[in-house]
Amino acid sequence: MKAKLNVTFSFLVFSLFLLTSEIAFCELQLEESHLLEIEVTSDGSATWITAYRYSLKTEDDVEIFQLFLSEFEAKKEDYLKLFSDNMCAMVDRASNATGRNMTAKDFGVDAGILQTPTGSVGVVNYQFIWVGFAVVDDPQIRIGDVFEAGFFLFENDELTVRYPQGYEVIEVWPLPDVRMDYERTLTWYGPKSFGVEEPWVLLRKEASGIMDVLQAYGPMVALAAFGVGFGFILFYRFRFAKRKKEIEKEIPRVIPELENAQDKVVRLLKTMGGKAPQSVIVEKCGFSRSKTSQLLKDMENAGIVGREKRGREKLVVLLSSEKSDENSYSAG
Repeated sequence: MKAKLNVTFSFLVFSLFLLTSEIAFCELQLEESHLLEIEVTSDGSATWITAYRYSLKTEDDVEIFQLFLSEFEAKKEDYLKLFSDNMCAMVDRASNATGRNMTAKDFGVDAGILQTPTGSVGVVNYQFIWVGFAVVDDPQIRIGDVFEAGFFLFENDELTVRYPQGYEVIEVWPLPDVRMDYERTLTWYGPKSFGVEEPWVLLRKEASGIMDVLQAYGPMVALAAFGVGFGFILFYRFRFAKRKKEIEKEIPRVIPELENAQDKVVRLLKTMGGKAPQSVIVEKCGFSRSKTSQLLKDMENAGIVGREKRGREKLVVLLSSEKSDENSYSAG
């Protein structure tokens, strides 16, 4: 079985990146990056989106890519057939190797030029739906068993796993470079070599109602309820009257203070596990790009954060919660 899976995922890497050479007709000489997004749904299916992005820095770059688009439209059906054939073969082999039912469907491809704040970008997107990609064992979803032979990201590659709403991450390995719980995404940057059954993600339904809580945490809830009830009886009999007066004296008057810019950045980084792309800080804190860049430079000099280059993005890392608190509040 392991031999079969080695073939399967050697084929996976070959299939995904073979398309780059197929797309790059006439030796398309442009700065290129690959993004693979796997969006998992609650039934275990996943939409795979493979994006090839080309930085169009000059007018000549734009003209070269426009010529490619003309040829792409003429050969679009050929590109789509090559992609669908490769992905169907990959999924079939994975199904045979794991003993689970899997199918590939809803293939698509499109290309165009996007205008971004940093310039023009040529984009080619391939996508399909992998039915049976993850293992569903209600209330859990396990992602990763299909990667028994591992996985590899090259330089400037990016892998993002997006999990379904209403689920929380219980385990993930290796730890992602960026984790955004509010967007339900886990992201790894290349170059990176994943081991057997990696990336591995274990999800569990979030407890939303009393029945969900009792089902997931029944024994603990019962024990806690007994302890709280018994403690409350003792508390009521021996301490209630005295403690009531103490509480009335201890209630503070809370005066909210406005956060300074560094406070906002530190708080955002803490909610995101200590790491965030610089572009996300711009978006979530509402700062301009220039203000964010200067602010992060000051925080970096103060030892509050560090910045790492990841492809075309900068990853901001909170260095020390204790130090950041001290510096942040003293910075005013």
